[in-house]
Amino acid sequence: EPVLVAYTDDRHDHAEKRHVEMLAAPVTFRGGGEGVIGALATRLVQGAAHGPAIGRAVGHAEPALFALGDDQEIGKAVAAILGFDLAPHEERRFEDGEHKIRPLASVRGCEAVVIHRLHGDARESANDRLCRLLFFIAALKDAGARHVTAFAPYLCYARKDRRTKPRDPVT
Repeated sequence: EPVLVAYTDDRHDHAEKRHVEMLAAPVTFRGGGEGVIGALATRLVQGAAHGPAIGRAVGHAEPALFALGDDQEIGKAVAAILGFDLAPHEERRFEDGEHKIRPLASVRGCEAVVIHRLHGDARESANDRLCRLLFFIAALKDAGARHVTAFAPYLCYARKDRRTKPRDPVT
């Protein structure tokens, strides 16, 4: 069963409170294997605690949930858990390997959530997937999204978060 924990942290200065949410949901992948999707969101709040960051907050439009590429199955599962529909978007690949990606639903003033694995395979490299995610996030921000959260069940380059040899890059 998925678990959503939400609380307001007001241990610090009374003028500054943080609304914190943690989501954990089990997933089963089509080719076999199981895993857990986890997310953490924090938001600075003034005064009374607000509703969930990934939810229907008062005064804000419903969140837009997107699943890119081959991640429709996992996107639909997460959407069902959260009680939303996947928002429509367009993905187009050109003959020279370039691609175009854009939301088809209005995201102005919305919280946008994007689900996209960054694991490379025979069809697409991790770099291609990362570029697609970054281009889509830019398109969402350009279209007026208030905030964008990316869920990457597999995060490429995560192993390069520290230097293991002299002059190693931190990617």
